[in-house]
Amino acid sequence: MNTSIFPSIFVPSLTAPDFTVITGRIVGLFMDATSRAQLSDPLRDKICSWVEEHGDYLFSYALRHFNSRSEAEDLVQETVLGALQSASSFKNESAVRTWLTGILRHKIFDRIRKKQTESKATEE
Repeated sequence: MNTSIFPSIFVPSLTAPDFTVITGRIVGLFMDATSRAQLSDPLRDKICSWVEEHGDYLFSYALRHFNSRSEAEDLVQETVLGALQSASSFKNESAVRTWLTGILRHKIFDRIRKKQTESKATEE
């Protein structure tokens, strides 16, 4: 039985990352970056449900742009951290997946710009 949370049509040659571990790292990083008291149990539950519901989609989206499992995982982690930091501003005017995908797209653009900048710096 395939226990992967990723549909095989997206990434057939890769195994899914353990999003439980990734979620734990994300929550841990966020808690270290802010006061532990600021991350309530409902917020932790919310982020876990976001990762469970949308993690596979976000991962495959990032993987299509970078074709690197580790970069895709990093981008999903950065996306979820960004979502946690701006969760209070989410007004439910769009679907959570749409909102998370928008955050991920910005993270992807930032990563591409950073790589281009680094590439130009090494050429000079």
